Amino acid sequence: MNISIVIPCYNRTQSLQRLLLSLQEAYYQNDKVDLIFSIDNSGTNNVQKVAEDFSWKFGEKKFILHHTNIGLKNNILACGDLVEIYDAVIVLEDDLYVGKDFYHFAKQAALYYMEDSNIAGISLFSYRYAEIGYFQFYPFRDGKDTFFIQWPSSWGQLWTREQWKSFRAWLGQNKDITQINIPVEVKEWTHSWKKFFIAYMVDMNKFFVYPYVSFTNEFGTAGIHYEGQGNVNTVDLFMGVNVEYRFRDFEEESLFKYDCFYQMIDKIIQVDSIKYNVCFDLYSTKELQNLTADYVVTARKQSNAIHTFGHTHIPFEYNILRADIGDFFYLVKRENFVESEFDIDKKIALRMNLSTKDMIKKIGTKIKKKFMRYL
Repeated sequence: MNISIVIPCYNRTQSLQRLLLSLQEAYYQNDKVDLIFSIDNSGTNNVQKVAEDFSWKFGEKKFILHHTNIGLKNNILACGDLVEIYDAVIVLEDDLYVGKDFYHFAKQAALYYMEDSNIAGISLFSYRYAEIGYFQFYPFRDGKDTFFIQWPSSWGQLWTREQWKSFRAWLGQNKDITQINIPVEVKEWTHSWKKFFIAYMVDMNKFFVYPYVSFTNEFGTAGIHYEGQGNVNTVDLFMGVNVEYRFRDFEEESLFKYDCFYQMIDKIIQVDSIKYNVCFDLYSTKELQNLTADYVVTARKQSNAIHTFGHTHIPFEYNILRADIGDFFYLVKRENFVESEFDIDKKIALRMNLSTKDMIKKIGTKIKKKFMRYL
């Protein structure tokens, strides 16, 4: 498999140098791996000079110089389109840092899933927090190395030719994504390739493959779409090298599949010998139109609850699957679901590992963005 590494760049020289240093130290299995810089026009040649001065010994070093400012969305699309030349592309934004085995994992995963039409891409990053609401995210584990989310990675990802061309064909249909069941917050994003990829996966019922460990790290370096340095999404980097990974078949049990709200996909649960087809809304980020089953489990208080559950277990879904008694989560019929106020103490409990400083920063930024829309 002929895989290239593509870096969309704009004006961040220091973070690019950090990424390049980590790439130089990675393991490439004696493969020939081309390194491509897709440099957007920032009005200076500082980034181009850093790229030109960098020595790459694992393959060819190539440049795509955009003579006008095309923006991040179009730059990512241009990077993905390189599958016309390569079997697959690994896209790394310039504020990332890679672990030594990132390429080895990406190549193994690409080969394993390349014939599976359910798969829309391969992530090299693993979330600690959901990007929607910044709640703790604990996917179920069983000893295998991957699981699935209807959420594309933007902090290190691989697309095969067929995966990318499928997305491009869908994008060319110019579908109205406001009619697709994705988070309202995502629909409000501007200049984003990612919201279209989320809509694509939900519309076509596809998933991204995620590892339980991270092969990339994201530092939140200031840029066009982020105002300042932050470490909310910084994770511990996997340090293994030349590991044989245990990939999960997509058709395995639904415990390991999550929707675009970072919630386990609809599942039949049993409580007191009665079975319920439930939609999970444990972070209380879904609205009524997002609920896709006859019953809902939510953290919002429900006066017509059929059952209530605790929250002592992690992953949080385990409390419901075990039918542990408590007063944190509520099981209610969809027709009786009420979008009540989400209790602040519950929000804190679901975000408890996020530092106060980071929580204020994230929430403050969201409030600021909402306020600015009305100015």
